[in-house]
Amino acid sequence: MSWDFNMPSPVADILAKETFTLTELLEEDETPPESRNENDKLTAFLTKPDILTELIKYVTVTPPKGSSDNVINRFPVVAMEILCCGTKEMTDALLNQKKLEDLLAFFADEEINVLLSNLVVEVIVNLLQSEPVKVEECLLSDAEWLPNVCKHPESGSVGSLLARFLSMDPEESELPMYLINQGVVENLFAGFNSKFAERHSDLSLLLTDLLAAETWKEPVVQRMASFQNVETLFAAMVDSNNPTALRYATVVVTRLLRTLLIHVEDEDNSIPVSARKGEDIPVIITVVISHVPSLLSLLQTPPGADKVIPSSAGKPVARFGPYRHAIMGLLDEVLSLSYEFAQNSLLQSKTFQVTMELLTKFPNNSFCHHTVQQLYSHFLEQSEAEAQLEFLKTTDAVKIVLEHQKAVTPESKPAFLPFLYNIASTVDLVSQTTPQVAEYLEGIEGWDEFKEFLVEYEKAHERMDVNGQDDEEAFGDDFEGDDGDNDRYLDGIDNDEGALLLPADIDMDSADDGSDYDIEQAEILLSKAEIEAFA
Repeated sequence: MSWDFNMPSPVADILAKETFTLTELLEEDETPPESRNENDKLTAFLTKPDILTELIKYVTVTPPKGSSDNVINRFPVVAMEILCCGTKEMTDALLNQKKLEDLLAFFADEEINVLLSNLVVEVIVNLLQSEPVKVEECLLSDAEWLPNVCKHPESGSVGSLLARFLSMDPEESELPMYLINQGVVENLFAGFNSKFAERHSDLSLLLTDLLAAETWKEPVVQRMASFQNVETLFAAMVDSNNPTALRYATVVVTRLLRTLLIHVEDEDNSIPVSARKGEDIPVIITVVISHVPSLLSLLQTPPGADKVIPSSAGKPVARFGPYRHAIMGLLDEVLSLSYEFAQNSLLQSKTFQVTMELLTKFPNNSFCHHTVQQLYSHFLEQSEAEAQLEFLKTTDAVKIVLEHQKAVTPESKPAFLPFLYNIASTVDLVSQTTPQVAEYLEGIEGWDEFKEFLVEYEKAHERMDVNGQDDEEAFGDDFEGDDGDNDRYLDGIDNDEGALLLPADIDMDSADDGSDYDIEQAEILLSKAEIEAFA
């Protein structure tokens, strides 16, 4: 018995007919692989101008209502696979018949089919891989396609396409600089206009993804961080009629600052003394600082500030909201850069006083608490002695901590207290190396006693971290109720009812604390008592 491995192909059967249609081929599963196998008869049919036009329509034109499932779902994907078959004949036909222009024209409409956009980009990228020189010549010949592509961030494939173009080697391709000079950044930033509010979230994601793949010195990042472009973002952010830009453009500015931070934290790119002293400061820093008054105003009264959230106790709770979330993240990023100019400007602007007020206004929001702690700690850890002393005097940080600690009772233990303790610990550490600060603290009534409490508090948490013990085990006899030791500080944390520490924040110093605030799921983090009440 012999085996015949030359099995008849369903595609060959179709091609053997006297007449056949493209539809028949699109219905056949073997057509895409056959198109890659350089089947001369199939290739000749598929590259005919009228057939190629029909294939392009399948990936660029939304089928009319009432179309069959094949026309809506199957044929566009099969058409894309055929167009991406990679044969020289197909590539030449697409370029010679100017089908790349037809693919790019897909983005000219105000609204596009996002699913089809993925197929369009797939074909364009495939062409670029097959014939990079010819495709680049086409793209460079007319930049009309660029603003059309940039106005559709709702399609994730657009970000991928732009990232692909911008990441091409500038020594081998003119395309990256061409796109920058033709205004790719400006076109994207223009998308934060209020009339495109529904796209702001997608645009923010596209831009932050682009930034994540680039370094500070890359031309596209430098263009984004230019004076004019950062001002464009702020103009949208502070527009009272454009609240979504405040939420999402702020994220882009923050990501730009993070890119700068990564650059300056490199051991070979430490911030020069001239920059710390107020010279040679990156433009983005000066622009951000110039808008701090507006940011603080929005931090105090953001869009929707009058909204409240019902709590389990039936008492409305103030809404922290996504706008404060974005602004505080931005301010923290600015301070993280350690520029003396930024530190002094933020101190003079009352940034720290405003954020401390939010800490008490939102007693159950751990993102707010953590960010306030970071703002205070970053300033103290990164500034010089004179600035540290001025900071403590201006903000009254130590006195505020002591006042809140004195107010603690077994029935009233705010969730933000551990964050204040962390600020106090930072102050204590600073005082050990800065005589001016140590002298200042000596003049504050109650500080020495509070320092003793901090030592016990930190030891208890070290035991919890090392041994995995719960609060009662860690604090032992001092945990429940009034322990009779006449130490009002330790009594403040004796009782587990309404515990100070939220379950996910035992160390209160985790880099992940900010992610505990799920902005899409809830406006605040509930206290332990509220969580138990809901359960």
